[in-house]
Amino acid sequence: FFLMIRRPPRSTPKPSSAASDVYKRQVSTQSTWDQLMKNSVIILLTVCLGIVLATNGVTLKTLVTDFSCFKQNRHVYAMVRAYLNHGQVDPNARETLKAAEKAKLLYQNAYLNPCVQCKFVPETQIEQVVKALEGIKYDTIWIMVQLMDRWTTNTTYNCQYVKKLIAHTKKLKQNAGVGSDAPAWEKIMGQDCIIEDNDVGIWWIKHDKEESFEHFKPFGGFTYPTIKEFDGPEHMCNQEVDRNFCNCQENHNLFTSTLI
Repeated sequence: FFLMIRRPPRSTPKPSSAASDVYKRQVSTQSTWDQLMKNSVIILLTVCLGIVLATNGVTLKTLVTDFSCFKQNRHVYAMVRAYLNHGQVDPNARETLKAAEKAKLLYQNAYLNPCVQCKFVPETQIEQVVKALEGIKYDTIWIMVQLMDRWTTNTTYNCQYVKKLIAHTKKLKQNAGVGSDAPAWEKIMGQDCIIEDNDVGIWWIKHDKEESFEHFKPFGGFTYPTIKEFDGPEHMCNQEVDRNFCNCQENHNLFTSTLI
């Protein structure tokens, strides 16, 4: 015959039994372990997410053929000047962006200093940049609205000029962005100049040495920055650079490399 001994269910142990005490200790230990594991996972995910989302990069005005030093310094994207304000493609842009691509930077961008005083129409400047960078990968063309002496005193004219640049950039299947800050925008574009296209990002120029978007105040239709240039100029890797911070993954539509 078989002797059947039935153990009390674990979910309802007898309060006075030794097995109950052991069970309680096991449950308590397991709960503590589970909580520790959960907290560890949360911390790990937070750290990893911060590494992925928050990245540093450099603004470049000179020729760079090797980005290994920048990568060693954890600067993994580049904002490369592609157009000069006197109406000429920057001769260093193509080779610098090619080197950035070879180095497998996370992102590479081209920026344009518009030549408002030039006789040709604004659309021509975008076409010159796109043609000069043909075959090179880059994510966005950024249009700089920064120095008052490069613009007219007519804010309405300036506003329409920038909108034409943006519209033609997108017409040529490029991502478009604007580099500026609130004081410069209001002086050059006027408070009533609003960019209504939500796909146009803002590269916030604010040299306060803070890797944060905390103090950003909306302007020009821009509600939240894509990138912030927060410091510079300074010397890094034998180059004069400005330093940038971004949550690039949050603005993935502006950071999908375009190959023309």
